[in-house]
Amino acid sequence: MPPRICNETNFSRIQVKIKKKQISHKMNLSKLFVKFERNIRKKLFFSELCKFAIWNLTFLVTSAILDNLTGLPVNGRIFLLWCWVIMNLALVIRFSRRFLKCQRSAREKAVELEKIHGIKDNSLVNAICFKDDPSISDGMKNLFMSVADRCCEKIKIDGIWSNAECRKIGLLLLLFAVGAGFYLIPFKNHAINAWRRFINPSTSLAALNFIQFKLVPGDVIVPCGANICIKATALRNEQNVSDLKIIVKTAGVPVLYHMSDGVFMINNIRENLRYAISADGELSRDYLITVIMPPPLQNLRIEVIPPAYTGLKKTVYGPESTLAAPLNSVVKLRCDSINTVLYCNDKAFDLPFEFNLQETVSLRIAAEHDNLLFKHAWNGNIKAVPDRSPQARFLNPNLNIEAGHGELIAVQFSGEDDYGVARLILEAKSLDHKIILREFKYPEPGIKNCREVFFCGLLLNYYLLTV
Repeated sequence: MPPRICNETNFSRIQVKIKKKQISHKMNLSKLFVKFERNIRKKLFFSELCKFAIWNLTFLVTSAILDNLTGLPVNGRIFLLWCWVIMNLALVIRFSRRFLKCQRSAREKAVELEKIHGIKDNSLVNAICFKDDPSISDGMKNLFMSVADRCCEKIKIDGIWSNAECRKIGLLLLLFAVGAGFYLIPFKNHAINAWRRFINPSTSLAALNFIQFKLVPGDVIVPCGANICIKATALRNEQNVSDLKIIVKTAGVPVLYHMSDGVFMINNIRENLRYAISADGELSRDYLITVIMPPPLQNLRIEVIPPAYTGLKKTVYGPESTLAAPLNSVVKLRCDSINTVLYCNDKAFDLPFEFNLQETVSLRIAAEHDNLLFKHAWNGNIKAVPDRSPQARFLNPNLNIEAGHGELIAVQFSGEDDYGVARLILEAKSLDHKIILREFKYPEPGIKNCREVFFCGLLLNYYLLTV
C-alpha cells in the first residue's frame, strides 16, 4: 500500500505545534528568575527547618536527661518550659525576617546568577538594565534579551542538596539525631516520662529514677469543716515502699505524721493547708487543700417564747452560736436561704422548724452552695435552764429566841426566785396547829429578791416560825 501523503496545510499545522512545544520548554530570563527565586526560598526553608530541629532536639533531650538525673521541681520545669517557648518564638521571628529579606530585585538576581555561573559578558544584567531604558530602540532591547535567553539555556539551577550550606546543615542535623538516638532508644520510657512532666508541670508523676507517689484526692477544694481521707502509695522499681509519712503544712509550719497503711485522716479543716508524702527519704510534690467558707445564711432568726409562769417576753435572736432559754420554752427557727437543712441533735428537719425545749440541744444548719455541701454552715447550742425552787430564809442572827409573854419580836426574812416571788407567807406553828401571821403579795411578774420585817408577839409558850 503506498504511503499516505498529507496535504500542505496539515503538515504546516503539525510543524507549528511542534515548534510551540519546543519553545515552551526553553529556559528564558523570566523563567530563570522564577526558578532561581524558588530555589533560594527552598534552600532557606530547608536550612531554617534543620536549625529549628537541631535546637529543639538538643533542648528536649538535654532537659529530659536533666530531669531524669535530678527530678526537677515544679518551678524548674515551668522555667525550662518557658525557655523552650521563648526559644521557638525567637526562631520563628528569625525565620520570618530572613524570609522577607530573601526577596531580591531583578537586577540583584541577575548579578547573583552571573556571579554563581561565571558569566563575564554581563548579558543578564544588560538585558535587565536596558529593558526599560527609553533611549534604546526596541531592536536593541530585543537583541540584548535574545542574548540573555541563550545564556539562560546554559544555566542549570542546582538542587538543595547540591548547596554546600544546606548539605552542611543537613549532615549536622543527622549527627544530632544519631546522638539523640543513643539516649532515646535505650531510655525511651525515661524520655517520655520527662516530657510528660514538662507538658504538665503540676502532675504528680515523678521521674522514673525516683519514687513514684500515687495518692488521692491530691489538690482538692473542700467546704469549711470537712474531713479529708488521704490515701497514698509509693513505688520504687514497681515495688511498694513502706513506712509512709505525711507532712501537713498549716500556716507555713510543717508537722510530720505517720500514715497507717497509707491512710491518713484530716478532720475539721477550717483553713487552707498543704501536704506532701514522704517515703524512704524522698518527698512528693506539695498538694493544696483549698477551704471554701460557708455562704452567709439569709435572715437566720431564733425566736424563743418562754413559759407564761416566767413572766418573760418573747425574744428574737440572730445567728448567735450559744444562748440560754427557760425549760419548756417554745423555740422557732427560720431561715430565708435555700437548699438548707436543720440538724437538731443530729436529726434532720426542714426549715422553718418549731420545737419545745425539753433539754439542751445542739443545732447546725447544712447548706449546699456551688455544688459543695457545707455541713456546718451554722452551729449553735440552746441551753435549757430549769426553774429553780424558790428559796426563803430567816435573817435574824439567832434562830432560837427566848422572850417573855406578850413581848414583841422583830422577825426578819427574805424570799428569792429566779423568775420572781409572787407571795411570801409567814406562819407560826405549835405542836398541834399553825397560824398564818402575815402574807405578802407582790405584783406580776413578782420580785426576784424580797426582804420583809414582821413584829410578832408570843401568845403561846412555843412557836415554830416558817416562811
